[in-house]
Amino acid sequence: MSIEANEIDIFIVEDNPADVRLIEEALRDMSPAPCIQVAGDGEQVLECLLDCVTPAPALLLLDLHLPKTDSRDVLRRLREQERLRGTAMVVLSTSEVEDLMREAYSLGADCYLSKPSDLDEFLRTIRRAAEYWLGLRRAETARGQTT
Repeated sequence: MSIEANEIDIFIVEDNPADVRLIEEALRDMSPAPCIQVAGDGEQVLECLLDCVTPAPALLLLDLHLPKTDSRDVLRRLREQERLRGTAMVVLSTSEVEDLMREAYSLGADCYLSKPSDLDEFLRTIRRAAEYWLGLRRAETARGQTT
């Protein structure tokens, strides 16, 4: 999986194609339009982001339950990378189990969002999260605080 863009705003790691489409739908009308990359499993995202060729995304939307490489391992390994320190990592899950939330935060998640079952609420939740984290990144960049 290679990426030719100079910048990735949002990296979606989700194995459910329907959820990927919904997330992309939620982000479609953002201004400026974010550059989006998608991986369908933990192995793919690690391949992309540990190779040091793929640009570090501003925001990683990481599904909690992934095939091949577990999302907890993905989160831990990505947080070990110096060049990804500025990437906001948001875990998405249908689960609201507190132990899972605590574990995600202990591994370096910046945010844990429960995927709402209501479609409109799902779209709003994703959009608000993206606007918030991308807004923070852009403000830091404008102040010269990120690499």
